[in-house]
Amino acid sequence: RELQQSTNEIISIQGEIIGEKEKAIPFASISICGSNKGTIANEEGLFQLSLQKPSSSIQITASSLGYFSDTITILDFTSPLKIRLKECITTLQIGRA
Repeated sequence: RELQQSTNEIISIQGEIIGEKEKAIPFASISICGSNKGTIANEEGLFQLSLQKPSSSIQITASSLGYFSDTITILDFTSPLKIRLKECITTLQIGRA
């Protein structure tokens, strides 16, 4: 599915990736669903992504090692985003030989 573009206007999607305790998640991955566009958050969990303004909403996915991925739909391209990821706790079981 390709992003439908209504104009040549460039928009900037900005936001922050945080954990459940409002702590920044550094270097999280952000990608636009249905395209090859994406970016990486900085060490403070902040990101910015420029693209041509779509004619409708878009979906972005945020992910980071140790957290569940989250996909959100963006309707308002003017407000900064705050994406909260939930921690994924796994138990490593070590067997004895």
